[in-house]
Amino acid sequence: IQNRLITKALITPTHPDITFSLIEVTGSEDVEGGTRLSTTGTLTIAGVEQEIALDVMVSEADGGLRFVGEHPVSMPDYKIKPPTAMFGALHVAKEVLVRFDGVAGPAAEAGTQ
Repeated sequence: IQNRLITKALITPTHPDITFSLIEVTGSEDVEGGTRLSTTGTLTIAGVEQEIALDVMVSEADGGLRFVGEHPVSMPDYKIKPPTAMFGALHVAKEVLVRFDGVAGPAAEAGTQ
C-alpha cells in the first residue's frame, strides 16, 4: 500500500513524469562495475524544480549505457502532501527515496531496421 500511495503522490495526472536535467558532471571515479559520476542538475517532481547533487553509477549494458542511482526526496519541498490511508491510520514519511535504473543506447538511423 505504501509504495502505491507514494507513487500516486509523486506522479500526478498533470505532471506524470519525474525528470532530472543534467547541469554539470562535477567528478568521476572508476569503481568496480563502472564509473560513479558526481553530478548537479534539476530534479522535477509534480511540476516543482529543485537543483540537486546526484551520484550516478554508469556501466555498459546491451550496447548502451546503464544509469543507476537514488536520491532522498522531501515531499514538502516539492509541494506534495505526504499521503495517508485507512482513515489516517497509515502515514507515509515526509522523506522518500526515489530510485532509478535505466539504459540509454544509440538511436537507430533513419531508414534502418
